[in-house]
Amino acid sequence: MTGIDMQRISLGALIIALALMVDDAMTTTDAMLTRLAQGDDKVEAATFAFRTYAFAMLAGTLVTIAGFVPVGFAASGAGEYTFSLFAVVTIALIASWFVAVLFAPLLGVAILKPPKAAQSSDPGWVFRTYRTFLTWALRAKNRARSLVPRAVPSTPSRTVAPATPRSYSRSTTARKAGRPSMRSWRPT
Repeated sequence: MTGIDMQRISLGALIIALALMVDDAMTTTDAMLTRLAQGDDKVEAATFAFRTYAFAMLAGTLVTIAGFVPVGFAASGAGEYTFSLFAVVTIALIASWFVAVLFAPLLGVAILKPPKAAQSSDPGWVFRTYRTFLTWALRAKNRARSLVPRAVPSTPSRTVAPATPRSYSRSTTARKAGRPSMRSWRPT
């Protein structure tokens, strides 16, 4: 029907597409849960998810597909072999976009419940640990940056390396011909 054989390259394309397919539906579901947590009803949350993210996800899908165009339309023997990579990724990503835009909001209206309010607004231990590490890393980076100008010796700005290596044998030929050699060249 489509002319796509199930070979290693097609299975590799399915693996690539699988990772990309999940992202669109997760984005839609997350947008719906966020709006439900803010107090919207299910239909308003689904409408918000569609209205806000549908065209952005379509643009991301098309850009990803465009990255596989050179592989799919290569005019060579390898291009004939790898066309299935392009075709499988394209079909899977377009189907993923339709599922994320049409079916995920419908299923969200039927299944999702508004999340419960959090008991405390204090961040958890994972967030506190990450914030401590991030603060330490940024301070260490700034300290290292302030030490770099002192640690690196200054070099003369007008020093230019010769265009040829020193062992270049033309210098003797140049001297015989009366021309200055590269070894006698000095920057001005």
